[in-house]
Amino acid sequence: MPAERDLSGIVLKIPMPVELSVGTLLGDVRDGEASALHLWAGDGAVRLLEHEPVSGGMLIERCMPGTTLDSLGPDAADDTAAELLQQLHRASPTTSLPRLSDRARLVSETLP
Repeated sequence: MPAERDLSGIVLKIPMPVELSVGTLLGDVRDGEASALHLWAGDGAVRLLEHEPVSGGMLIERCMPGTTLDSLGPDAADDTAAELLQQLHRASPTTSLPRLSDRARLVSETLP
């Protein structure tokens, strides 16, 4: 994937192999990341600039941290997270993204 642009605000993200699981993030969940970023188009998430499907490599805009949720207090943090999830929620007939409720159920089943 040729990158012929100013790279100061760009990050190359190379995913781990799909057969690996990291914490609560299963490999197959990572497969939908580029589709989700494309769908969101920078609205509530970083913008996907380029994607190479075979390797899964992505050029994404650099995420500049702002206020952390833990600095807001529990109620404000919950409200902020809920607002972001509502903003990111989109119906898309062209992608098969996993539902957050299904992912939460799967994670809760693996907790001790």
